[in-house]
Amino acid sequence: MATIPTGPSAAGLAFAQRTGFLYVTNVFGDNVSVIDPRTRSVVDTVPLVGGFTCAHPFGIGYDKKHDVVYVACQQFFDLTAIDARTNTRIGDPIEVGSSPFGIVYDQRNGDVYVAIAHTDEVVVLDADTRTVSDRIPVGVAPFGIAFDTRRGYLYVTNSQADTVSVIDGATNTVVRTIPLAAGPLPAGLSPMGIVYDGRNDTVYTANFGNDTISAIDAATGRLVSTIPVARAPFGLCLNPRDGKLYAATFLGSSVEVIDPDTNVVVESVPIGEGAVSVAADPRTGDVYVTHGNAVSVLHARPG
Repeated sequence: MATIPTGPSAAGLAFAQRTGFLYVTNVFGDNVSVIDPRTRSVVDTVPLVGGFTCAHPFGIGYDKKHDVVYVACQQFFDLTAIDARTNTRIGDPIEVGSSPFGIVYDQRNGDVYVAIAHTDEVVVLDADTRTVSDRIPVGVAPFGIAFDTRRGYLYVTNSQADTVSVIDGATNTVVRTIPLAAGPLPAGLSPMGIVYDGRNDTVYTANFGNDTISAIDAATGRLVSTIPVARAPFGLCLNPRDGKLYAATFLGSSVEVIDPDTNVVVESVPIGEGAVSVAADPRTGDVYVTHGNAVSVLHARPG
């Protein structure tokens, strides 16, 4: 297993599909590391504005159409746009709301969606103009967000409500709210990471508070499985090479490998303390995970 030093408190991960480079947010470095997967080394570092404008980056997402990486400065109110061709900031930070986290690009309508934790909403960014075009109320403390390529829906984890909001990207309205636990009150699941699996039409959430992964039938919105994993699962990704689901566990110090056909953990890979995010290289299937001040690389497994 290779380990690549980045910056202080490596957190979010996003691949730029045109170059294949991996972008890593460093929370306490107020910057973004750029990794070339071919050499497994940091080839650039993009500084943020810092101060009280755009600091402590966490969430990160990639707009394929414009080849732009968006970085969420979770302690304040802004996003920073980075040109993935030159690794330079584009214009001034974009004010979106207090504590932005998850970011995803909608391949159908070309907009960027951002989960805003302190205002309980999802902000819609017009990617052509990089301006806010809409605000969608969701549940309490939205954190993660995923795009459904089949329907054009967005799925949002509401971390303090134990629910998932389903947004129709065609109308920017919430069409369904999915409870992850029985009963009218939150049960402390604290769903964080979320991913959509187009192969089996299933949405998965990483439930930080009770050490499980929820599997939701995207067609019906019903919970179909609860998967026990190591302590405090945080980030999730699907690997295009082997079709497996990967979960970074913050307190379990592992990456859990789950077979989506059976919803069973098939392998637990030890990793450094404080694993946060996980992402699979779409070109090779190698899996990258942030922990501490570094990114570790798990080799792809044949599908």
